[in-house]
Amino acid sequence: MANNLKWELADKIRGYGLNLQKMKLRVLEYYILRTSYPSIFENWNRPYTSREHVQLVMDKKIPLTILPNEEGYFDYTSNVEDATFDNDALFNTLMKHDLYDIREFLIDDSFGDNYYDCTPQSIVDLSISLFGSTVKNRPLLDLCSGTGSFLYQAKRNNVASKYYGVEINIDSYISSLIKMQLDDPADTFLYRGDVFSTFDILTNKSKIKFGGVFSNFPFGLRIQDQEKPNFDEKYKTENDLPIQRRNTTDYSFISLMLRNLDKNGKAIAVTAGGSLFNSIDQDIRKYMVSNGLIESIIELPERLFYYTSIKTYLIVMSFGNKNIRFVDLSKCILEKQRNTNILDVSKSIELINSDEENDFMKVVSLKDVDNQRYNLVPTSYLHQSRIDILNGQDLEEVCEVFTGWQVSSAQLDERFILNPEEKDCVTQIIQMGDVNDGIITRNTNLYKVDDKQFEKFSLKNGDVVISTKSAKVKSAVVEISDNERLIASGSIMVLRVIKDKIDPYYLRAFLDSPIGQHLLSLKQTGNVIPNLTVNNVKKLQIPLLSVSKQKQLAMQYKDKLDKINFEKKRLAKLEKEVDSLFDFVTNGDSNE
Repeated sequence: MANNLKWELADKIRGYGLNLQKMKLRVLEYYILRTSYPSIFENWNRPYTSREHVQLVMDKKIPLTILPNEEGYFDYTSNVEDATFDNDALFNTLMKHDLYDIREFLIDDSFGDNYYDCTPQSIVDLSISLFGSTVKNRPLLDLCSGTGSFLYQAKRNNVASKYYGVEINIDSYISSLIKMQLDDPADTFLYRGDVFSTFDILTNKSKIKFGGVFSNFPFGLRIQDQEKPNFDEKYKTENDLPIQRRNTTDYSFISLMLRNLDKNGKAIAVTAGGSLFNSIDQDIRKYMVSNGLIESIIELPERLFYYTSIKTYLIVMSFGNKNIRFVDLSKCILEKQRNTNILDVSKSIELINSDEENDFMKVVSLKDVDNQRYNLVPTSYLHQSRIDILNGQDLEEVCEVFTGWQVSSAQLDERFILNPEEKDCVTQIIQMGDVNDGIITRNTNLYKVDDKQFEKFSLKNGDVVISTKSAKVKSAVVEISDNERLIASGSIMVLRVIKDKIDPYYLRAFLDSPIGQHLLSLKQTGNVIPNLTVNNVKKLQIPLLSVSKQKQLAMQYKDKLDKINFEKKRLAKLEKEVDSLFDFVTNGDSNE
């Protein structure tokens, strides 16, 4: 029935062009009246009009102190008539529904544009479970509280003693105020403003420290350097991260969370994956790991959010951690819907709290995280037990690993050579699009590349090249004549083999195998486009067999590929013959 009420009211909003939050405020008035004075409505046998409603609100002094007098919002308990909306129709609709339906309508965030500022319910439920009893009898803070979905559920579960939230968006702020008004609002403190100024100053002036801090801050928020948060030095605390202007904004939010966290508290941030592995934040990750600030990193299933399919993670923070628990919940899906997935919270909690390590949960020492150069993506540490590599050796022990030339389109345009007769520094730049089925096709574009750049990024006979940004990693062995000048582009990673240790064709055969592709996939990072980094590839395990055995396997691989290519050509010829069976009907020839 709650859905029926939602769509009935949606029709009224569309018909009158009314702001959703203004309608919800009017519905909230009605809900409070009906729950506070049930006897009034018990035997109501006449039309419930807007005039009667307003009179009751004023007579009973409904304490709607939440109503802000800004940006078009107003306390319209004082307005007997509202010319923009047929209130009588609204109240007659509400009278037909029970209180449960009305409450569900008031807390529903799937209506209008609210879902952009709403944390999915399954993430809310998981986070509340992770807080456990940590926050009991202490205050709880939600930075970037959005529509209040987390605070509302936390309050319903009696997680904390008091509930604080701050949100800058006016519509989301109103939604959160409405939710928190449904129950006793005396223990709730919601603020509208910038989390880096208003709320930071407020809490530090009053010396509030929180037993729990939650934040689902905006993903990938880009702020100009001159606009990046500059924390007031007089409120600086020992918990602050050493933020530099080059660091992503994610860690500005995380630093603020830690700043407001009690020494025995717990903080949970919902974030996209870039800040867990990118190079510009490595110093911050190192600081957090070295100082024991990270309790666990939890990878969530994709498509939990209505508006994005990027991978998301929970960073669980506390103080004094000696290890980090890495958890992969990417397969913990309770239900797949058309646009979103729903997390299986019960299965997730069971996996997170497991006493025994498995393919999806592992407790990792801080030293091992250091060895991974502070990459905090869970899959970098998990699933390794699935394959035991015979005579496994890190790739960096048998290869020099480097990426190709990162050059902009504008720079390429400047170096483009129109006259192919030029001889001075003429070079071909190999893109990953030139690599197909293990063969490097020479493109016709020529560029002028000086000797210094050529020496750094040139391709040599026997190099193995792999793609850095693709779900299936493509590879090929470089075969080059003496007079060719080829360099690798930035989309290519070059593996320059130590030839007395590993055969290039054997290496390419292994990388192209299902096992090799699986191991490469475990080294990939990235939210939307899988990405391989040099540091991750260096740690790829390769089965280091005897050179004679390598050459034998490489020869078998090449022989079978040649047979496959022969059959592909034969199949293509047959398909062409089938396609041409009816050519005679248009060219006038007859097969009769």
